[in-house]
Amino acid sequence: MFYVTRNPQGEIQSLSDTALFADQEQLPSDHPDVYAFLQRNHEEGKEYSALSQSDMAFIRVLEDLIDLLTDKDLIQFTELPPAAQQKLLERRSMREALSTLSTSSTLIADSDKDEILI
Repeated sequence: MFYVTRNPQGEIQSLSDTALFADQEQLPSDHPDVYAFLQRNHEEGKEYSALSQSDMAFIRVLEDLIDLLTDKDLIQFTELPPAAQQKLLERRSMREALSTLSTSSTLIADSDKDEILI
């Protein structure tokens, strides 16, 4: 049994296994509205997960770009804001610690797979 709160359109906006309000509506777990709510949130969760994975890959691209620009003396690391310097140093340190677990720390692992690595 679930306790639900609905929005003005009648759709479930929250679902709980305990009552939050005295007059909260109760629905069985196999109710179509419960299923629709769980399915909708699952789809949204998958979209957020895909975006998060894309963000992580893009962050690595930006780190490599910053390294390239500094290696070519187009920018100086110290020209970056202090907070950016700190974050980059922290991430570099974490990657170095993890590199003992990985055989490679390059951006592209295999040209046939285009797999992103740490």
